[in-house]
Amino acid sequence: MTGPVRTCVACREATSRGDLVRLVVHPSEGVVVDGKGRLPGRGAWIHVRRACLTRVTTHPGLLQRALRVRSVPGDATARVEAWVFRGLRDGLALARAGGALVLGHDALVDALQKGEIFQWVAASDASERTIKSIERAAGMDLPCVSVPLTREELGHQVGHGLLSVAGVCDRPAASLLNQRLRQWSELG
Repeated sequence: MTGPVRTCVACREATSRGDLVRLVVHPSEGVVVDGKGRLPGRGAWIHVRRACLTRVTTHPGLLQRALRVRSVPGDATARVEAWVFRGLRDGLALARAGGALVLGHDALVDALQKGEIFQWVAASDASERTIKSIERAAGMDLPCVSVPLTREELGHQVGHGLLSVAGVCDRPAASLLNQRLRQWSELG
C-alpha cells in the first residue's frame, strides 16, 4: 500500500484511501458521498462493495459510531450506488473525449484482435448474439461489465447512435471509467 491508509467501517480492513469512499453527514442532505475526501466534518470510510454496504445497512450502529451521530439520515447504500453510477456516466464521456473508447461491434472486434482493449462494456439490453460474438473475440481473460444503460442511453452518453458494446483502452483518459467499472462490478 502506498499513500494514506484508512479502515473500512464495515469489514475493518485497512487499505489505501483510493480503495474506499468517504461518507459524511451533510446538515440538509443526510449522508453524502465525499468523493474527494475533503468535505468538512467527521467522515466514515467504506469499500464500494456489496458486502460492506449491506453490513452498514443491517448494522446501522457501525456508521452511527463512526460518524458520531444518533441516527444516520438517508440511505448510505443508495447514495454510494448513485455516486458510482454518476462517475460511470462521466467516465464514459471523458473516455470518449480522450479517445480511449472503441465504439461498435466491428470496430471492437478489430481492436480486440490487435490487443488494444483493456476491458469492454455492454449495454443492459445488448443482444445475446452480440455479447457472444464479442466474448469469442475477446477470449476469457478480458472482463466485460454490463452497465445499467440501454443501447440508446449508452450511445447518447458517448455521442453516438444506438450502441450495444464499447471497448475501453488502457489510457489515462479512461482512468475514471476503469475505476467506476471496477466499483460497479463489485456492487454486483
